Amino acid sequence: MHGFTWQLIQLRKRLKIPSKKNGLRHGFLSAHFALHQNESATAAQSGTSPAMLFKHYRGLMPKQEAEGWFCA
Repeated sequence: MHGFTWQLIQLRKRLKIPSKKNGLRHGFLSAHFALHQNESATAAQSGTSPAMLFKHYRGLMPKQEAEGWFCA
């Protein structure tokens, strides 16, 4: 394990953020869906179905938090 992945793991450990399988993907999907409120657009970005996104990601993140996720 080298470079970016190693640094990300070290940062996560230092900040005491628990590891979650596909955590960055879930964070991105939650933020993208909250920001755009369009399951079809988010599905196109993620390679999953709009129905799956609507079922699992709707309402998980407020729009204001999603704006910070992309614009921080």
